[in-house]
Amino acid sequence: MITADSNSFIQFMSVQCPYGFSLSFQKDNGQSLAVVESKSEHYLVGEEGQAFQVAVTAPPSPLPVNEYWSVVLYVDGQFVQNPLMKPSERRVVEGWLVGESQVRPMVFGKPPLVQDRSLANPEAGQIKVTISRAVYSHSTVGNFIDPKSSSAFAGDKFWKQGGLTAQPGSVRQSRRLSFMQTVPLPQFPLETVTLSYSTPMYLMLRNVLQRDNPDHAAFFPQDEKEEEDEAEVIDVDEIYEREARLKRQRENEKWEVACDLTSDEPSWSKKPRPRPAGEPLDLDQIADSDSTSDNLAGEGGGGGEEEEAEEEAVVKGERS
Repeated sequence: MITADSNSFIQFMSVQCPYGFSLSFQKDNGQSLAVVESKSEHYLVGEEGQAFQVAVTAPPSPLPVNEYWSVVLYVDGQFVQNPLMKPSERRVVEGWLVGESQVRPMVFGKPPLVQDRSLANPEAGQIKVTISRAVYSHSTVGNFIDPKSSSAFAGDKFWKQGGLTAQPGSVRQSRRLSFMQTVPLPQFPLETVTLSYSTPMYLMLRNVLQRDNPDHAAFFPQDEKEEEDEAEVIDVDEIYEREARLKRQRENEKWEVACDLTSDEPSWSKKPRPRPAGEPLDLDQIADSDSTSDNLAGEGGGGGEEEEAEEEAVVKGERS
């Protein structure tokens, strides 16, 4: 776990990790990115469109011959790189390796929204680093991958969707790497470090940053404060309205409303809509329809007592 004072807000330029490792984050030009800590959680502060890199520094303690520190970096749950490091070595991970000397940089981007939760990435907005000791086995070829963009579920609360995900940038040249296969040493347990990342605005909405806190002023430029305040109110109102509309839409799509005209007194009922082929059966929804079919108007399906009375009057008028 990350070592830090968890009693108050702290801003880091580097984070101390297990085994004496140091972890930091930077822009393409080498300028440091801030990591903030709040309530024992750690957050990397970024901006949309900003490329970022992860710098890892190994501890100075010597290692036996043919032993290495094995560091594995994951972003949004996707494997990025697995550098093998010697004591005091510093490695900068620029992005996903797509060739022996080619890389696709990691770029902060706004997550696209999907309507199907199964298509969303539950690990979006997270950076994970694992650290272990390993011994050299043999040379091998590179582990090249085709990175994917991560999506967020449109039905989640907007602050849960995350302000950023890591999007793959354009392919560019990088230093040529050699690759080795190693075997983990079981006497050195695997240690894991996890951080989240987002924009200052999203971190403010999650109560990680406060605009009025002098310690956080650097994240909110004063010359843009009034414009941002106005935009923030508009954006938040629109997001709440969108969420309410989606919620109503999803609820209405679950049911079919029917009126029984075969008796003297028409009765209303609701039942689940027919399931598309292959969709799993929702027993809770069926049970809910059985328990609420006699009280449809009170549950919102009939629109209240006045609307039910109007509909009943229309029905009786048609039958007469």
